[in-house]
Amino acid sequence: MEIVTPIIEAIEQNYIVEAEQILGKLCLDVCDRIENATLSPKDADDYFTLIDLYITDNCKDLELKEEMQNIIFEGMLLHDYGKDYGANLDTLRLLAKKLYSFHRHA
Repeated sequence: MEIVTPIIEAIEQNYIVEAEQILGKLCLDVCDRIENATLSPKDADDYFTLIDLYITDNCKDLELKEEMQNIIFEGMLLHDYGKDYGANLDTLRLLAKKLYSFHRHA
């Protein structure tokens, strides 16, 4: 899936800060697109699942910031968006903004 390629390429090159920034942007875009009904929660879930599968299969020792881990986890719950136990777009936005804030002050 082309949309996750920049994140995977950044991870492959060990550009973790860039991967975090790209993931944060993707997360915010996904939230907006779900709310505007231009992206289904299931399709959005697939993005985060692909990222998780790549990291799990290829980068077992990669240490990610807690916010990045939580974005990926919460993103993989998007298929249940709208249910009590599904992903929460406000939570995803908060996590993405924390990544941005960290990088602006680092």
